[in-house]
Amino acid sequence: MTPDQINAVYQNLCQRALDPAEFRLQLDRVVNNFTAVDAVLYLPMYSMGIGQAGITRRIDALRALPFTIEDALSGRQTVADIERLAVVGGNEFGMRNRVEELFMRAKEISAYGAGRLAKVLQAKKNWSLDDIVDPFTVLYSFTGVADKAALHILMDLGWGVVKPDRHICRFVSRLGGPWKRYFPDGTTDNLRPALTLPFVREWQDACALFSLSALAPPPSRNGVMFPGISELNSRQVDILIMWYTQNRANEELGWRPSPVCGKQPDCQSCLVQNCDAREQDS
Repeated sequence: MTPDQINAVYQNLCQRALDPAEFRLQLDRVVNNFTAVDAVLYLPMYSMGIGQAGITRRIDALRALPFTIEDALSGRQTVADIERLAVVGGNEFGMRNRVEELFMRAKEISAYGAGRLAKVLQAKKNWSLDDIVDPFTVLYSFTGVADKAALHILMDLGWGVVKPDRHICRFVSRLGGPWKRYFPDGTTDNLRPALTLPFVREWQDACALFSLSALAPPPSRNGVMFPGISELNSRQVDILIMWYTQNRANEELGWRPSPVCGKQPDCQSCLVQNCDAREQDS
């Protein structure tokens, strides 16, 4: 995953954006809007791997409720109360076990200490694998948090890691090279626990090259100037790959271009060089 390859993805998306201003706005919006407590409470629910836009909207609605750790500890709100309130488009939240996990994590966070949690999960700019051992160890102690959710939490708290979602798996597996070690065929996003930290290191090393890249920024469109690739952070690289590989949700039809490297890749429309899948297609 070189700067040239990500730049090709970036250029393709920028040039095909249906609404360049909204595209730029959505890219800029990929910043940390979670506190440590909020992240541990809710991000494991986003990490389920269920590719339904309705699920995300329902979790967003649940997260917007005036629900606090104190509510979970006091028993003032029951799981059934939360489910009844979390209605989006007439659909009940419908995942009682996940809401029960939310209550369990709230109690565990209270026992651990919110301030202590914020301190151990605070992102470091120049970090090594040793620096994420303690955050991983703490996160694994919470109900419903495994490798994928732990990486999701750290990613959205500003650490330069990535959650190995299906879109990441699909893209890097098709690139080939060292990524085949982690995702041999691109059809699954299951990452063996022993490979989690090596994968994080591989991703970190790849993204470190972007800040050194002298590649020209994408051209402006309709008066909108996009940031250069050297300005992108790890989370933005993740979101670009998602937009390039994953089908759009209905609410994104007005600005987001159709995917190129989806389940059935359109290799003829892709300019990513040194891609195993593209070379095999041609």
